[in-house]
Amino acid sequence: MTKKKVLTEGYETLGGFIGPRIKRLQHLTKKLYELRRTIKKLDPLQKQTQLLLLRQCVIPTLNHTMRNVDPLGCEQIYKDMKQIIAERISKLADTPIRGVNPKYKRKGRRPTSNGYPNMTLVGLPVRHGGLGMGDQELQARIAWGASQSKAKWLINKWKGMATKPPRSQKQRMEQHWIQASNEMMRSLYRPAAIRVAMNAEKSASSWMTTIPMTKALQLTNGEVRRGLRSRLLYGDDKVNETKREKIKKTIVDEFKAAEYEATQTTASTTHTIPGDPNTWLPDSVVDPMAISVQTFNVEGIKISNPPDNTGHILKYYQKKVHEAVKKLQIKRSKSRYYEGYIYFPMFISKTGAFLGRTREWIKQMKQRSRLNKTPLTSS
Repeated sequence: MTKKKVLTEGYETLGGFIGPRIKRLQHLTKKLYELRRTIKKLDPLQKQTQLLLLRQCVIPTLNHTMRNVDPLGCEQIYKDMKQIIAERISKLADTPIRGVNPKYKRKGRRPTSNGYPNMTLVGLPVRHGGLGMGDQELQARIAWGASQSKAKWLINKWKGMATKPPRSQKQRMEQHWIQASNEMMRSLYRPAAIRVAMNAEKSASSWMTTIPMTKALQLTNGEVRRGLRSRLLYGDDKVNETKREKIKKTIVDEFKAAEYEATQTTASTTHTIPGDPNTWLPDSVVDPMAISVQTFNVEGIKISNPPDNTGHILKYYQKKVHEAVKKLQIKRSKSRYYEGYIYFPMFISKTGAFLGRTREWIKQMKQRSRLNKTPLTSS
C-alpha cells in the first residue's frame, strides 16, 4: 500500500477509513445504512433490551467510527446518524421530540414543569440528566481531534521526545456537555430544572444500565416508556410508582431480616459484653420501625435562580436539593425518638434518586447489619 494509493483511493482500517473526501463519504454512507438496519432489527425486542443495546453497543461502535474517520466534509452523514438514534428514542418513549419529528409543533415559550422533550436531553450524558446517546454531529470533530492528538503524542514518545499527554476525548467533550447543560437549564422553569438535577443522580439512572438477568431486574415496556418520558421532561414526573414501592420495601425488608437474625443470635448466647464491638448490642440494631422512606415533592423546594456566573448550573441545583432535604431530615430526626434506636427519615425522588443523607444512612445501616451478624464471643 503506497502513500499515493492511500491519497487517491483510500484505505479501510479496522472500523475506520483513511482517504479523500469522496471515499470517506462512501464509507460513512455504508455505516449509515448499517445503522438503519441494526436499529430496525431491534423492533422485536423488549424496550429495556433495545435501550441497553443502543447505549452499550450501537453508541460505542459509532464512537469508534468517529475516532477513525476524518469528519471534514462529512458532517451531514453524522447529522443523519444523530437523527436516526433520536427517532428510535422517540419511538421507545412514545413521544415526539422537538427537532426530530417534523409534525411536532412546539407549544409555549419554553418547557414548563410538564416540559417538552428536546434533542439536548437525548444527547446529554446520564450524569447530566440525559439519556447518554451523544451528539454525533459535534462529537465526530472532537473525537477525530482527540484521536489525532493521541497518535502524535505516541509517535513523539517513541522518538524519545518528552511531551505532555493530550486531553482525552472525554475531557474535551465534558466542556461541551457542561455548556449544553447550562444553556438548557437556563431555558427551563425551576421545577423542570430540579427534575433534571434529580435525574442526574446515580440512583435515579441505574435502571438504564441494569442487565435484566433475573425476573426481578426486568422492566416492562410501560415502565421503560414512563422512565424515558420522565427523563425527557415529558408530562408529569409521577411515573415510577412501582420502582418507588420496590425501593421502600427493599430497604425495610433488608433490615427487618438483619434485626431478626441478630435477635436470634443473641437469644442463643448466654453472655454479651457491653462496649465490646464483637458482641451484639441493642443500640446497634436497625429497627425497621425507625425507618421511614418517603417520596420528596420537588414542588415544595424553594430554590433561587442560579447566579449568572455559575459554572455548572446542574451542580448548583443538585447541591440546593440535597441541602433542602438534609434540613428536613434533621428536623424530623429531632421530632421523633425511639428508645435505643436512631431514626432514619429517608427521602427518594419520584424517579428513585436518593436525596439528602439517604445514601449515607443506607451505607451506615448495612454496616450495622453486618455487625449484627458478627459471631459473638462469650466469657
